[in-house]
Amino acid sequence: MARKARILQILEVAEDLLLAFDNYFSRHPWVVQESGISSRAVGQSVWRLVKNGILDQEFRPVNQPESVLGLIKKRWDKKWRLVTFDIPEKERQIRKSIRNRLQEMGFAYFQRSVWISPLPVAKFVEKLDREIDQTNNFFVFSGEVFDRNPKDLVKTFWPVADWSERSRDLIAKINNKTKLPDSTKKEFWDLVLEHPKVPLELLPNNWPLGALIRSFSRKTR
Repeated sequence: MARKARILQILEVAEDLLLAFDNYFSRHPWVVQESGISSRAVGQSVWRLVKNGILDQEFRPVNQPESVLGLIKKRWDKKWRLVTFDIPEKERQIRKSIRNRLQEMGFAYFQRSVWISPLPVAKFVEKLDREIDQTNNFFVFSGEVFDRNPKDLVKTFWPVADWSERSRDLIAKINNKTKLPDSTKKEFWDLVLEHPKVPLELLPNNWPLGALIRSFSRKTR
């Protein structure tokens, strides 16, 4: 049971990364092989997914669900999404849950009970709204922000500089090693999943994401 759960966990993470960065990850078997599970177990699991129609012959999801990470590659529609809510103190657990979910979706804290995102995450937010059943206290707006450079807004509200610095440090660490220890692999996966959830076109030039993934893939094939 533990092995099956581990395989499913790896596949879940791999799927989100594949959706977001398929130009890099489309056929890399190490996505699951680095799990520490035997190659035979991985092969049997992948074969079952193909047989059941979940993966195609190239091991890609047949019906790809849309992920928040996957949205960052798409061309920006020039709109910002604002979420605002006013949840009573007696329901602070609901308020905390909303904040956590918005952070998972990549929203940045704008000001008191107001969160912002440049991604088209309407269906994710609508699902959250249905789950909390707080229609009268939960509002979503979509539109343009005038007199502010979009890239400046991203630098202000998302950890762009910090992620870039950590990424470049990790690239140097990876390039200086012949074989990657588990701690470095974990650092890579954590860093990718923490990638600022904003359109790539709103990030600085020479953004290190591609270099990071290429360096990692060269040492793990």
